Amino acid sequence: MDERETRDAAAVVARTVLSTSHEALCSRLDGLEHASSGVVGLLAAGAQPYLVPSDPQSFFPTGTALRVRVAIPGLGVVLASGTTGRARPAADEPGLLRTLEDHRACIRGPVDPAALQVVPLRLFALSVSSDGAGPTALSPRELTRVQPDWLLARGRTLTAHLEQDHADDLLRLAEAHGVPGATAVTLDRLTTRGARLVCLGADGVTTVAMVFDPPVGNSGELWRRLASAPTLG
Repeated sequence: MDERETRDAAAVVARTVLSTSHEALCSRLDGLEHASSGVVGLLAAGAQPYLVPSDPQSFFPTGTALRVRVAIPGLGVVLASGTTGRARPAADEPGLLRTLEDHRACIRGPVDPAALQVVPLRLFALSVSSDGAGPTALSPRELTRVQPDWLLARGRTLTAHLEQDHADDLLRLAEAHGVPGATAVTLDRLTTRGARLVCLGADGVTTVAMVFDPPVGNSGELWRRLASAPTLG
């Protein structure tokens, strides 16, 4: 990948981490101690993160520069710097209403958007690390150019399921993509834009990279797209 593609891929990981995680580790950027330092709730509306403190009245004052760490094990770590905005009801932010609805299954207990106070974090710098690679610095504007990847967020759970419960189907998938006689197949990577099969056979290891164009829209079409996707190389 060229530099632009690399940065776009890093931005997708950052958006996915911010949209998937619901907690963030916060501290003052200047290193001074504050009672609110520690883990707080997190919600994202598009590329805009909102912190959800348990007591907004005793949270960092408006305009405080914070360092925030957000992580999804196996996916990536986002380190962001930004300033706190004024606390406001979640109901005042239409994007947050959609987020709350989309994530209702993973938020404990009922949530009243009119009562839930959130604090926008105005980003001015961030970096993302993923797949063991070093951090990539991004601008907040770069986050707005990409969308989170729902398969990237769920990929490791989904690939583990396919490998454990659909091993024979993966062998047939490898054969359909030109690798007959494989004895084991793993899904090394799975996103809405592509997948990578690693096939073990008598001649060694063969890797098959597939491209989804257009991207996979929902889980119901995933297997059909895996079977019909063109391969790279």
